[in-house]
Amino acid sequence: MLTPGAAVTVPRTQVQYVVTEYGKANLKAKSTWGRAEALINLAHPDFRDDLIASAKEMKIWSRTNRIPF
Repeated sequence: MLTPGAAVTVPRTQVQYVVTEYGKANLKAKSTWGRAEALINLAHPDFRDDLIASAKEMKIWSRTNRIPF
C-alpha cells in the first residue's frame, strides 16, 4: 500500500515510448539530451520554451540541439 500522495516512478531505462496528444517518441537508447529533446517536442507548444530553459539550467541542452517543432 502506498500512502496518499506518494510518488511512484519508473527508472528512465525502463521507459521506451511516451505518447501525448502532440506526438510519440521512442526513448530507447537515447542520451540524456536526446531524451530531453524528444520530450520537449511532445510538450504543449506553450511550455516548450520554459522546458528548454530548464534543460539549459540543468546542462542537458546545448546550441547543437534542434529547435522543437
